Amino acid sequence: MKAIPHDDMVKLLKLCSEWRHNPNLVMQFGNVEAEIEFFASLVKADGWLKGDHIDLGLYLIRKRQQQLEEVEISDWTTTDVFFMVCDAGCTGPKLFSFLIDWNRISVLPGDFNSILSRAVLHQYGIGLDQNHIHTCFADNKRKKEQVGWKIRTSLVNVVNGKVPACGLDWQNTYKVYVPCMLQKYKHWVALEIDLIQCEIKVYDSMVSLIPDQSLKEELGPLSITIPNLLHTLDFYEEGVYANECTRDWWCPWPIHRVDVPQQANQGDCGMFVLKYIELLSAEISLATCTSQNMPFFRLKLAAEIARGDAYMP
Repeated sequence: MKAIPHDDMVKLLKLCSEWRHNPNLVMQFGNVEAEIEFFASLVKADGWLKGDHIDLGLYLIRKRQQQLEEVEISDWTTTDVFFMVCDAGCTGPKLFSFLIDWNRISVLPGDFNSILSRAVLHQYGIGLDQNHIHTCFADNKRKKEQVGWKIRTSLVNVVNGKVPACGLDWQNTYKVYVPCMLQKYKHWVALEIDLIQCEIKVYDSMVSLIPDQSLKEELGPLSITIPNLLHTLDFYEEGVYANECTRDWWCPWPIHRVDVPQQANQGDCGMFVLKYIELLSAEISLATCTSQNMPFFRLKLAAEIARGDAYMP
């Protein structure tokens, strides 16, 4: 693991000093307004990472990719935490902005408002008081195969690479990494949507927490929505993926858990998700993803956020 540059550590310490003298100071990092608690929970051992932490970390990784990438077709991109959200009234997670034929919109449960990124909500033009599609996924899966889905523009923008910032058009990637909050378990996992194999891989830092069957039930709506979404957008009819999909579009994509290093405490799942995605996207071994290394990775992310750029892994 590479050491954090001295100048960046000095800058981070200076930032902490400013907060010490003015605890109410609000700093702007990208689209995120950060208070002292933002960095406190980030660098604290076992501290819980919220959506803003995850989003900023992934943004810096995508930004670094675009600065270094020289080929036209990259191997990967990521979504943000806004891609998947759990519904208070339904049993499984939903693709937040994407489920269709909605009848009414409800307010998110209070504890989830603190997990979602305010910046991302504003990026999509949706307020915190009207930001959740209430219709359950079951309303969509009852549709007959011949009936296409009506897809919201917000989802089309994700697939086309217009959001999140520094995202790529899925036609120019082979896999999409997704940070996923399993609200029932208050647990972050990393997902890999494989656009070649047409399957979903799960990178879970605490497999003992969620039985395999429960995990598949939680992610079931995603496994059905993705093929329907791509079919509606003619994803496999044109471009680099023409005729590449070997599955019938109405068939759910398989969900596989991948054997990965495990966390040894309760609060590191978000940091594990960021490191999984960073290292996998760089085709680097996950061997350094250990609970012993997480304090360093937390400090490194704090320095990267203060710097505005991600270091090479």
